[in-house]
Amino acid sequence: MEGEPAYKTAGEIHDRLAKLDATLKDAGTLIATAESSGMEVSEALSDEEQARDALTRARVSIHSLSVAHVNQEVDAGLKIADKVRKAGESALAERDYRRKGLALSLIAILIMMTGLAMYIRQIERK
Repeated sequence: MEGEPAYKTAGEIHDRLAKLDATLKDAGTLIATAESSGMEVSEALSDEEQARDALTRARVSIHSLSVAHVNQEVDAGLKIADKVRKAGESALAERDYRRKGLALSLIAILIMMTGLAMYIRQIERK
């Protein structure tokens, strides 16, 4: 029943598990985006699997009826999920940096080609 200590404990455990699950989904989305962009994220994928394992262990530890035990597993999973999220953000930042570099180099090549074409025309006129 609502208001009883067991009800409060169940709600607290549910909230912690939901937080870890949502954090993992967000981190997974970042990693999937980076991976589909061709970035190297194999280490982050491995870490994501470890975080999912922590979520599974936390769900299993519900049967211990110990909030502290569940929180221990959830905290471990959140720490790993944060590492995965940071790896995803870093990979996406690297992707953006590479795209800007590619754009600048293409512009430089086009300028050189235009200049070369103009120089060739000038030589042909003489």
